[in-house]
Amino acid sequence: MDWQTDGSIFTGVISTSYEDLPIALKPCFMYFGVFPEDYQIKATTLIQLWIAEGFIRQEGIKSLEDIAESYLEELVERCMVQLSRRSWIGKIKYCHTHDLLRDLAIRKAKENNFLMVVLKNDTNLSCRTSARRAALHGDKMIEQASTNLRSLISFADEPDFNRFRALRVLHITKEENKPLHETNYLKLKGLKYFAFQCTTYSTSYCRKHPPCRFFKRSPLTYMKNLQTVCTWFCKKQIGAHKFPQSFWGNKQLRHIKFTCCFLCQVAPEGPPSAADLQSLLTLKGVRARQGWVAELPNFPNIRKLGIVIPEDVAGEPLIMLLSNLNHLGSLHLEMTRNVQMTFPDCISAFRNHNNLHSFSLVMCKWPRKEVDDCTLFPPHLVKLSLTSWGGLFALEEDPMPQLEKLPNLKVLRIYNASMQAADGKQMICSRGGFGRLQQLRLDVRYLEEWKIEEGAMPMLNQLELWGYSMMKIVPDLQYLVNLQELIIHCSNEFKSRLEGEDQWKIKHIPSVEIINNNW
Repeated sequence: MDWQTDGSIFTGVISTSYEDLPIALKPCFMYFGVFPEDYQIKATTLIQLWIAEGFIRQEGIKSLEDIAESYLEELVERCMVQLSRRSWIGKIKYCHTHDLLRDLAIRKAKENNFLMVVLKNDTNLSCRTSARRAALHGDKMIEQASTNLRSLISFADEPDFNRFRALRVLHITKEENKPLHETNYLKLKGLKYFAFQCTTYSTSYCRKHPPCRFFKRSPLTYMKNLQTVCTWFCKKQIGAHKFPQSFWGNKQLRHIKFTCCFLCQVAPEGPPSAADLQSLLTLKGVRARQGWVAELPNFPNIRKLGIVIPEDVAGEPLIMLLSNLNHLGSLHLEMTRNVQMTFPDCISAFRNHNNLHSFSLVMCKWPRKEVDDCTLFPPHLVKLSLTSWGGLFALEEDPMPQLEKLPNLKVLRIYNASMQAADGKQMICSRGGFGRLQQLRLDVRYLEEWKIEEGAMPMLNQLELWGYSMMKIVPDLQYLVNLQELIIHCSNEFKSRLEGEDQWKIKHIPSVEIINNNW
């Protein structure tokens, strides 16, 4: 039976599946009508929206996020939602809905006066509705929406929502060609969830309309019910802004994520009160300040932390404070160039963190003869990323003999690095090493030889390489028997060898992309 062509046959079946859902899952399913057709939904965003909407109720000692995650898993198991991708630790990362199921979600949402969806090509918008939620997929106005609107999700632009003063949830995807109107937000003091995403911001635009200017003038600091605030802007650092103490005194805060140009830019002013942020689970994209960081260990529930350590903050005492955050699952640390902190001291502070599965570190070098024991690393580390701040990450010795012993490592990324080993510019991956590694990305300049022994990296399926202009011999990629995808950025000479006499080493790989880069 063809699902694509015989949709009408399944209408009754999926309607029955909806009716069979537990009461708690029905609003969660109808909420999928918010998203555009074929949209890849990030699970963390969906879960945070569900919580802000009040769909998730406390059950025992489990967190709201864990409960919502179990709801999403159940919807996938019931085939009401389709899994797109899982994270490296097995959690749902992205999901989507089939067209028929999305239509069902929209239809049920309309029947229950649950949600108003304004599609891109809607022509009949004259009928008013009392639905408390609205989703905009086009640039149509929403005058017909109730002034008591509680949730507004826009995938078109920044709508005019001045008359919707009762908003609790606001999620905006915006185009580059219009500035962010901070005056629109002055009366939205009841927001629980605020997310702003721009997919096309350019550096020149951000200089003209600095995002930090918006946050300086905006009423976020007065939104006492705010649970989640997320921003996505361009990748360049445009400006800095210090959030006042009043923002950090919000007891409801659960997720704070400033990404891209805000990374290393949003610096909190003064130490927040530890008693006020017991619910905080995510804190990303902030620049540490002396005094403020001393309060971090008192936020016992933080699971995801991304922080920049500037030179005016003592690195080693801060790392020791961070090591007391026992519930950390994901940690991103950036050391500015003058921070005096060695790699072993940094990584070993977290050696007893059983929950830490993802570690991303930005610093200057991998020191010689100082990283000689894999027990320095967190025992259940699944993902490790190493790179540098404003220069090349100096590898003073081959890091592979230590890294290949990590028993649970599935993802390894080393970016913007340079081989500076005194005893030879080579890397060796030995037999039996990296037993569970599935994805490897290496950007290592001045590497002259990479030896891959037979039996190394037996589960590797994705490999991306940069900076191999000095390599004389094509690595023995034929030993990577399960490799499915190879992307390599290399010199003309190296490319010629891969396409000529050494082609036999990569002929077993289904997908190969060779990109010419002459550094």
